[in-house]
Parts: sequence; structure tokens; C-alpha cells
Amino acid sequence: PPPKNPPPEGDPTSLGARVRGVVPGTSIQIKAPWFARMQLQKKPRESADVIPFARRQRPSHSAEKDPPMSSAASLAPAAESPAAVSGPPASAGPQLPRVDAPRLLFAGFEFSSADRVPSEAGVFILACRIDEYYYPAFIGGAEDMAAAVAAFTAQNPAEADKIDRIFFMPRAAERLRAQTVRDLVRKFDPPLNTDHRAGPAAPEIAALLGDRAAGADDGAREQLAVEIHVTEADLEKLVKEFYASASADPLLAPIFSHAIHDWEGHYQIVQNFWSRTLLGTSRYTGNPFSAHVMLKLTPDHFDRWVAIFKTTAERVLEPIAAQRAIAKVEHMSTCFQAGLFLPPVDGSGPQD
Repeated sequence: PPPKNPPPEGDPTSLGARVRGVVPGTSIQIKAPWFARMQLQKKPRESADVIPFARRQRPSHSAEKDPPMSSAASLAPAAESPAAVSGPPASAGPQLPRVDAPRLLFAGFEFSSADRVPSEAGVFILACRIDEYYYPAFIGGAEDMAAAVAAFTAQNPAEADKIDRIFFMPRAAERLRAQTVRDLVRKFDPPLNTDHRAGPAAPEIAALLGDRAAGADDGAREQLAVEIHVTEADLEKLVKEFYASASADPLLAPIFSHAIHDWEGHYQIVQNFWSRTLLGTSRYTGNPFSAHVMLKLTPDHFDRWVAIFKTTAERVLEPIAAQRAIAKVEHMSTCFQAGLFLPPVDGSGPQD
């Protein structure tokens, strides 16, 4: 039977829109499929706290920005009034935090901000506010972040005068700190960094500070635009040769022998992962991180894993495909270690 209070005629969720028909000779109604009903009731998405780094409207540097940094370890106050996103993004990319965002996230890493940068080991980001977003101008890591910021200010007084905020993240382990800096620089291409750059700085901040790496890394930029040539046979060879070398390594062999019981099945899973990464297939749908949580790994395991994979990839794959695969493994190493080795409360070293 029809509902007691049917929607008015013309309503997109009216009985006519929700009911496809009636079985002849009965009162049984045939409703539209659930996904069609859900489509009718979809609501517009609200704006997010972050926007993609690439292909959005190009804002100009705000004339009403926060006061410039006046000393090596001082921070200007953040703006208090929120602002809306000017338009929907055209494509996905590294995320810029909004000025009014409740959490300060740069490419998934959460940073803090305070009146002074602490004198401890960690990663720091010098950022400029452009409209309602923070753009990384320089990303660095040091045993003493306050001293490193002081040194930067002394060496770059003109650029330091344009820095609006400094963000920091404690990282006691030197290797993890270096990997985090490298990963963030590759994602954001800050104009005042020259090492580990993958492309030109965003035009918004390059216009404000200039781009020190302009023209210095053209080879890497060209490689990003070149189509890679790799086959499933190449990936199968990559996987099997990597595990042949890793299984003979004194450090990694005990980990693999304990964790892997079905080698053929494992080969296929890992090949599916690389097929998705390099060829864009959809065979792999797992979670690599969760598979490594219970393995009692150390930073030395990750260093050896990356080294063996790099050697294997350079031997098996053509150069551009090898570089992209190696970059992926280095990124995974950084992310896995950030999740597995939490910074300790007392700052003495990484926690297991």
C-alpha cells in the first residue's frame, strides 16, 4: 500500500520516483534499487579544511597577512577568522592546511605550532600564508630545531622576513627525520629547498620568494612526464629477485622466514601491489602497513629493505620505472617508521 503521508507531487523523492511499478493483480510495489534512491537523496559535499596543492585558483599574497617573523624562534599569531574555499579543486594532490583548520596536516604528517620552536630534535616547516592557506617555504630537520631556525634567519634575512608561521614535529631518530624531510620536500617542492626536489615550486609562493631550484632538477621533472615501460613479467621478476636477495640477507632473512609461509601466494600479492602502483591496475586492495605491525621491525630493517630493493629495481627495471618504484619504497619506509616508532615522551629515542 502507498505511504500514509506521501510526498507532494513534483518532489524528487515522491512515490513516483521511489516506486518503479506494481505487480499486476496485486498491491505489491516494485521499488527502485537502493542505489537509485540514494542517488536521489544525495546532498552537496561541504568544503574541506584542506585543498589540493595543484590546479586550484591562484591566489595572490594577502596584504593582511600575519606579522612577519621578528626573531629566529618567534611565531606570528594565526588568523582567527575562518574563510571558505573559493571553489572546488580540479584535481587531487598534496594537501595545504587552511589557516583555520583544527589540525595542521602536511601530506598526512601532523605538525604543531607554538610561540617558540623547541630546542629539540625534529622536523620544521617555515611557511607563508597566502590567502587562507599555509604554503611551505622551507622544510628542514635538525637535532636542535630552534638553533636551525636561528641559522636560517641569519643566513636568509630577506626571506625570513616573509615567513608567517613555523610548524614543527618532534623526531628523535636521525634516519626517520631525514626520510621525513625528503618525503615532504618531494611532495611540496618548497622554493627555498634545493635537495630532493621533484618539480618547480607552486607559482603562488615562487612569486613571493623566488625558486632556488628553478632549472636545477629538470631531469626529474621530465621523468615525471615520461610514460614508463614496464610489464607484468618485469614485475614478477622484480618481486622474485628481491625476495631471493632479501632471504639471503642475515638481517632480513629471519623476519621473512617467520612471517611468510606461502611464498607463491606472497609473490602474487606483492606483484599485485606493484601492478597497481606502476601500471594502475586494481588487483591489490590490501593494507601494507597493517601486515608489518607485528613483525618487531627496527629502523635497521627498513634501511636494509630499501637498499636491497633499490639494487634489485635498478637491475631489473628500465631507469624511469626503477626510480618511481624506489621513490615509492622510500616513501613507504618513511610512513611505516612514523607509524611504528612513536616519539617518546621523555625524548630519549624512538618507541617500539
